[in-house]
Amino acid sequence: MKNVKLKILMGLLCLSQLTWANTGTDKGDTVVVEFGKGSKMVIIADNQEELKKLEQIDVNQIISDLNVNLDSADSTTQEIVIEDESGEKFKKDSTDTKDDGLVYYGETESSDADWESKEYDSDDDNDWDDFDFDFFSNDEEKRTKRSFEMDFGMNNWIENGKFPDSNGELYTVKPWGSWYVALGHTNSTHISGPLRLNWGANVSWYNWKLQNTDVIISKGPTATEFTELNNPDINGTKSKLTAAYINLNLVPMLDFGYKENKNDVGPFKKFSKQGFRIGAGVYTGYKVASWTKFVYKEDGNKRKDKDSSDYYINNFRYGVRVRAGYRGMDVFANYDLNNVFADGRGPDLNGFSFGIIL
Repeated sequence: MKNVKLKILMGLLCLSQLTWANTGTDKGDTVVVEFGKGSKMVIIADNQEELKKLEQIDVNQIISDLNVNLDSADSTTQEIVIEDESGEKFKKDSTDTKDDGLVYYGETESSDADWESKEYDSDDDNDWDDFDFDFFSNDEEKRTKRSFEMDFGMNNWIENGKFPDSNGELYTVKPWGSWYVALGHTNSTHISGPLRLNWGANVSWYNWKLQNTDVIISKGPTATEFTELNNPDINGTKSKLTAAYINLNLVPMLDFGYKENKNDVGPFKKFSKQGFRIGAGVYTGYKVASWTKFVYKEDGNKRKDKDSSDYYINNFRYGVRVRAGYRGMDVFANYDLNNVFADGRGPDLNGFSFGIIL
């Protein structure tokens, strides 16, 4: 675009009742609309009633025509005229293409202190890009909120719908000390009304601590074995199996605590976090490591054995996740739909966990 300094004076007469004022007038109401830094639009009308008539005017069409005329103007142009004598061209939904009646003033000798000029770079293809249209930068108006979350709770496993302790199995889990921990990034995307979608990824650790501390977990030739010690010189104090996963979560939520602020404007209304929320979804994970730890005393000395292996644990886990909360507190529950161990490589156990979200 050629080097043209603009001061935009809009005097609009697109209806017969609306008249335009010159740059030197001191009558009527004046409205100044600023666009970013150093750019403004000035509207002058005789009174407030005349100003209301501008609601019928398509300002987008005016700006579009101005852009076209500026592209064709040379560097010495001081005045650009877009005519609309009939008053129909710039009315909204108008299809009339007549050219008569609207005057845009460029650089003038006016000493009016209210005017500010903006110099357009002749090498810039589109000077309108300098305008600041970042109206929705506030976090409350963004569709997706992001946060770091930590799941902390306990885990166990179920065999054929029952806890293993009902049958006295050696792999019965001691709930206290069998901690479940997950660390990750969570996104909450507003869909519509109270419906939101929680999605993200995390790293989690299953820790199954056995009730019988004399049981050793080992990888046998064909399956994972749980063997109880029969040695009076060794006294076990801890025996556990740990598996670490990388997971993806997808949980639709009904958030009844988010109430729309009717006084707000913009594509995404503001919400204020106040009440109850609940949702259910799915997750899937890939195993990245697994190991066992056996802590015991032998001849009065504390010893610890830690062995890493796959222990025939399924590489993938998938299941359902339930999440609920009130105000700043959330709880969760996960249940694996597939077995912890590969088919025929260990007991048919489904892992689950529950706890709080920090």
